Amino acid sequence: MITDYIPTGKANAVTRSQLCAQTGLDDRKVRELIEAARHNGELIINNGSGYFIADIDTDRAEIAKQRNTIVRRVRAQLHYLKFYGEALGGG
Repeated sequence: MITDYIPTGKANAVTRSQLCAQTGLDDRKVRELIEAARHNGELIINNGSGYFIADIDTDRAEIAKQRNTIVRRVRAQLHYLKFYGEALGGG
């Protein structure tokens, strides 16, 4: 599992390049595995310096930042989706 290679805690973050080197997988596969782990409930955060599994006790601010980023992305996608519906004659 990709989570075997991602450390817990912001201070221990690893880059995707490091994950590729450690796992022997290409970048695309590592991204897919990270997404799958997130889909299964893993709190994997990329704070710009690397990936880490959030520690609920010490990384609360990072968890909140990640949540806010996801909310902004979802809102943007819903906004764009409206235009595709309108193009098809719906709402």
